[in-house]
Amino acid sequence: MAKGKKGNNTAGRVKVNSYRTLNGKTVKPVLYVGTHIGHGTYMAGSVDGEMVVGPNGKPTPYKQITSS
Repeated sequence: MAKGKKGNNTAGRVKVNSYRTLNGKTVKPVLYVGTHIGHGTYMAGSVDGEMVVGPNGKPTPYKQITSS
């Protein structure tokens, strides 16, 4: 650091939980790599270690998971 400059003190910051919820359970974002079956690569959701999937069996993108 340059002389006379102060560092960034992160001790007083509050962490904001930005995880989504589904049926009262926390949904964590996970990277889904489905390129080998033609689905592409995107961020999906996981609840208790299991992927959140739609009616067609394809994992739901994290941004499309709504709170309920």
